[in-house]
Amino acid sequence: MKRARPLLVIGALAYLLVLVVTFPAARLAPLLERQVAGLSLHAITGSVFSGQAGHLIYQGLDFGELTWQFRPAALLLGRMAYHLELVGSANPGHADIAFTPWGHVYGQDVELLLSPDLLVTQYSPVPVKTSGELRLQIDTFRMAGEFPEDVAGLISWEDGVILDPVEIILGDVSMTLKSQDDALLGSLVEGGRLEATGGMQLFADGRYLVDLQILPDNEMSDETLAVLETLGQVLPDSRLLFKTSGRL
Repeated sequence: MKRARPLLVIGALAYLLVLVVTFPAARLAPLLERQVAGLSLHAITGSVFSGQAGHLIYQGLDFGELTWQFRPAALLLGRMAYHLELVGSANPGHADIAFTPWGHVYGQDVELLLSPDLLVTQYSPVPVKTSGELRLQIDTFRMAGEFPEDVAGLISWEDGVILDPVEIILGDVSMTLKSQDDALLGSLVEGGRLEATGGMQLFADGRYLVDLQILPDNEMSDETLAVLETLGQVLPDSRLLFKTSGRL
């Protein structure tokens, strides 16, 4: 009987390993959705180690199909870590995400390609039609609640154009992203054709501040310029200043 005990232990461990590896991911989805505010997963198949969701929805935005693969090395840090891939053609992207038992979420090497309409329409008070590609690159971030912390990254609008309600050719525009106290700061580092400068701030309580300047070029129509001059302030050097604040 004593000789059989090691075999019983090995058999029990093997059973537990198989149980964990094959545990349905759909059963853990409600727990993950409670940890990450605004997250919703649909049409889930596979296990907690490897699987997919037909739709990942975050803050009302549908990012399409998601796949995941478990990264066991992070267990040494007390985290459950995964490599995520968005495989839909509309919003391809990838990220390495880790979760702790205390509800913290850590992310790194995040890259996501979006249609600008997806974000602009979400937060604009009026319908807006755009063109170009929006690329989000986040080196690191952490979430202990509903607002990201320790953010370091870059967001770029390549070949940016606003088509409606006015036509504005932006070109290539990029903005660094970083956390400061209870705010997320965006600072323009590439201003595009309009030589845009300035930035914006988004606070944890939903407040935002925008402080931007642009220099209209010869490609801008008189109609568009007239609209922008009613929305902003004309400076002595012909630049237009846009300063606004509010709450999302």
